[in-house]
Amino acid sequence: MGEQYNICDNAVFTNALDQKRRMQIFNIPPSRINLQQSPYNGNITKFDLDMRRKAEILEYKSNRMCSQTNNPTKAQQYSSIMTGNNSRRIRPPANISECRLPSSASGVPGNLILYNDPNIELYNMKSQSQSYGIQPKPIVDNRWNYTRIQNIYSAESEFTTFTTIYMVAVDQPSRTFRINTPVVLMISDTALASTPLYNDVSGLGITIQTLSVNVKYSANNVDINGQSSQFTQFEPSKSIDMSFNLPAGTASYTAYCYLGLFEINNLNLQTESGYIYDIQMKVTTNIKRSDAYMTKFGTPDISLILNASMSDISYRTPTYTIYGGIPQAVPIPSSFPMLSVV
Repeated sequence: MGEQYNICDNAVFTNALDQKRRMQIFNIPPSRINLQQSPYNGNITKFDLDMRRKAEILEYKSNRMCSQTNNPTKAQQYSSIMTGNNSRRIRPPANISECRLPSSASGVPGNLILYNDPNIELYNMKSQSQSYGIQPKPIVDNRWNYTRIQNIYSAESEFTTFTTIYMVAVDQPSRTFRINTPVVLMISDTALASTPLYNDVSGLGITIQTLSVNVKYSANNVDINGQSSQFTQFEPSKSIDMSFNLPAGTASYTAYCYLGLFEINNLNLQTESGYIYDIQMKVTTNIKRSDAYMTKFGTPDISLILNASMSDISYRTPTYTIYGGIPQAVPIPSSFPMLSVV
């Protein structure tokens, strides 16, 4: 016999499960029905609770029905007095719990002894047939939602997800998206232990060779031919030459270079409701180190900060200078624009 087919190994099946699981984030559960707290505490029995309800019902005095003999109206009382139809009544004590009576005294057949114990809680007095309606779901205005996590660190040559798009209530089978995200280049290095500390850092050139975009549908890559991407303020093919001074006594540095907005255009995606897409980015760089730099420092670590914001990053020290990429150094803005998907 051949090898048995296992649907759990099928990519279509596993992707569907992953999409359904991740889409649960938008599920709004109905209101929880909190039942009345149970009075059973070991000392109270079902018979005690039933007796408490029976006594409450038989003690009920209606203000709507005038034909009850236990609670006649004033007109009935006057009529009874005038006609001489006075019946002998036995008035029990005010607290019925002090007087135990047979059920026949209340017009209930049987020889059950009725009593009212005020120490027993009145439980489940209302009808058990309660209707719990489910509120209609609110109308969804957003055709899609996307994550806005700030300051996502992306190592060089590794695809990193910087936003996830959830198709919620789309009205088209496909749509072309445009995505903008602020990007910061981070360079860090440590002085060689065998050399004295140097304040001057120069002779380091960095060129961004490629900056790739990838879209994943669960575990599968999506064909995004036709999309284009670019920086709005920086030419990746140009070299970034770093030159700054370290604070005295510092053996390492971390420099930040704001590259501006990274813009993705003509990103065409299938927009079936329930689809989830992870938008990823990867950068590859070429590093040129002068002999003077290599005598002081090792190989710098290069990474990107995607969806950059001022809340988590200090851009004030050390200072830096960019040559070649643009006519002048890209200034560090007082605030960054937010990630946008339109």
